[in-house]
Amino acid sequence: PNGKLLATGGNDLLVKLWSSETGELIHTFQGHKKHVYSTLFHPGGELLLTGDLKGVVNLWEVESGKLVRSFDAQGLYAYHGGQQVDFGGVRCMALSPDGKQLACGGLHKGTNPFGATQELLVLIFDWESGKQIRTHEANEIGNSIAWRVLYQGDGTLVGASGGGGGGFLLFWKTDKMEFHKFKLPDTVHDMDMHPNGLDIVTAHHDGHIRISRMAAKA
Repeated sequence: PNGKLLATGGNDLLVKLWSSETGELIHTFQGHKKHVYSTLFHPGGELLLTGDLKGVVNLWEVESGKLVRSFDAQGLYAYHGGQQVDFGGVRCMALSPDGKQLACGGLHKGTNPFGATQELLVLIFDWESGKQIRTHEANEIGNSIAWRVLYQGDGTLVGASGGGGGGFLLFWKTDKMEFHKFKLPDTVHDMDMHPNGLDIVTAHHDGHIRISRMAAKA
């Protein structure tokens, strides 16, 4: 959060902490047993969340490298015996503005990994207990993955999906299904929100970056 540290994860099963000023490797976190797909600093800067292919989310102390606890997000993981591949994983994470909930996004119902046959899934965890409290899915969007999730200031969860079903921005409150969504011109791979809370930037498979503006509340 102070801009001085950068966290990365990779297929070597390691999480690495770097100085953003010098590029120096500061610390290496070991403990994941599958590829590390996502990283997220806690707003306080003292903790780091990392999610892997198996659906394990680890919480680390940044300064000591100590593993504090883990969240079980295996609902985002599957093993396909026929093709003998691991499928899914924690593709993205976000913390609610009040710090009480952790959202982990990815996919489920993966019947054909190489054919990109799956459906979007987001798991919501209670931060204090570490228990999963609900899930979010999408109506009538097949072959999709939640590549990025983030929270708006009012607690609304925004998700960016991409896959064979096209690209969408989706919005959830507490119900399982989204209360609003709109289609984008091409598959989405990443997303971020401007500090003004209105502009959302999305990165697309067709090589374009697009900015969508939400209407301000009256």
